[in-house]
Amino acid sequence: MTEKDQLKNNFNSLNQEKLELETRVTSLRDELKNKTTKQACFSISNEKKSWSESRKFCRDRGADLIIINTEEKQRFISSFVKERVWIGLSDTENESNMKWVDNSPLNQGFWVKGEPNDDFGKEDCIELRPENPVLNNWNDLPCSEKRKGIYDYYENSNHRNIMDTPGPQRHCQDEGRARKCRGRRCLVLMTVCLGLICVLLLVFITLYITITAERDLLKSYKNTVEEFNHTINSLQDNYTDLMTEKDQLKNNFNSLSQKKLELETRVNDLSAEKSQLQRSVDALNQKKLELETRVNDLSVEKGQREVLQRSFDALNQKKLELETRPR
Repeated sequence: MTEKDQLKNNFNSLNQEKLELETRVTSLRDELKNKTTKQACFSISNEKKSWSESRKFCRDRGADLIIINTEEKQRFISSFVKERVWIGLSDTENESNMKWVDNSPLNQGFWVKGEPNDDFGKEDCIELRPENPVLNNWNDLPCSEKRKGIYDYYENSNHRNIMDTPGPQRHCQDEGRARKCRGRRCLVLMTVCLGLICVLLLVFITLYITITAERDLLKSYKNTVEEFNHTINSLQDNYTDLMTEKDQLKNNFNSLSQKKLELETRVNDLSAEKSQLQRSVDALNQKKLELETRVNDLSVEKGQREVLQRSFDALNQKKLELETRPR
């Protein structure tokens, strides 16, 4: 495979990854849009039960033991829990493999120091201990221990049995609002809200001063709101474009980094090949010097042989002269 074909394959692979990422972003955006209208609520049971009994009690009412998968949620839950309660985390199926009640793995834990220790090999269920620091209050216990359970559900879901159960106190958290007020979107929303408040105040003062101009002011207010909505949509589009451009730049950077690594590898190979060729040249030069020395020795030897040959010829000539001389 030529380097051109390899680059073409890499380019196609990057395009495929780009399409997968775009699909994932769209999915997450739709999921976030669906969740922004939900209000997560939490209830604590009245009776102390084992972990499995607490979960059954909750599931019979259309909910489940709570899943705490963010620091924000951990802080919120710890803010109102006053006694030890079961949460929806355990390793009953596979020792040391913590899973939530929805079978999702544990990604972030808020353990008491030294926990989980699986004391005597029997501690497979997890409790929350509010007397400990907020981010370090999880502990493993035998599942047969008696604790109250804390459950979560959404207010706009069809599972209203927990709300209708007498006794448990509900604590709700607006997940949509919590998700929105993050980073740049939070700043945009705060700016829009401040602008709307200013507009409403202006409209109220104007209406108070002159009732006769109410229709014109309402029309102006409506236009202002439309402009703000247009501004919000424009900012959201710009944000999406910037994220897309960021992904493209990241992909280009990764591609250039890969190309750099390939070039560095090629340079190292050429350097090694150069060193090997240099050693071969040095060996050939050494051999050449040896051959030249041998040639010089042979030339000297040839000269000596020529001298001997001439001497031999002279002796033969002398011999012939002696043989031809009359006795």
